[in-house]
Amino acid sequence: MLKVAASVAVVVAAVVYPLAVYLGLLHWGVGQVSCVLGVAALLTLGLRWLAFKQRFDWELLRPALVVLVCAGLGWWVKDKRFLLFLPVLINAGLLVSFGRTLLQEVPLVERFARLAHSDLSAAEVQHCRQVTKLWCAFFAGNGIVAGLLAGFAPLSWWATYTGLLAYVLMGALMTGEYLLRKKRFGRFGPGFPDRWLAPVFSASRGKL
Repeated sequence: MLKVAASVAVVVAAVVYPLAVYLGLLHWGVGQVSCVLGVAALLTLGLRWLAFKQRFDWELLRPALVVLVCAGLGWWVKDKRFLLFLPVLINAGLLVSFGRTLLQEVPLVERFARLAHSDLSAAEVQHCRQVTKLWCAFFAGNGIVAGLLAGFAPLSWWATYTGLLAYVLMGALMTGEYLLRKKRFGRFGPGFPDRWLAPVFSASRGKL
């Protein structure tokens, strides 16, 4: 239960962060917002430590540590840009995580795919590598846009993009890849989306 709570806390914090920073900076100063974020990061660190202390891994603590560092710098310098650049750092981290696996025999997307299907065909393996490259391009572009908005755009633009539009684009990419994969390779499971798509794509292939 504690591990689930720790994981949920990280996801919720990532989603709520842009809105929290936006509302905080509208009503308080940079120092106050930084203090609140710092306390939240410390609480998250403590929760993650308690939940995963039997399997210590810096990667589990890294998101909260990044927030803590950004909040500390924001409080020290009194510059909101340290708070606004956090999405840039997150995208840079994801870019590195996905990109470094392209230098290995099995890229990250293929690792995920093999959790469900160990017998991937050569075409599916190539598809996984291409999708990994696509995610790398997305994280690079998303980070650049977030950085430009943090440095040069109004706060409302930054909050709208990082707190809403970026997630919409991410969802569209995930949905588009999922549909393309199902149409191209099949492998329909028992879940509702697959049960709905199976006859649709089977019918479309039959008309070709």
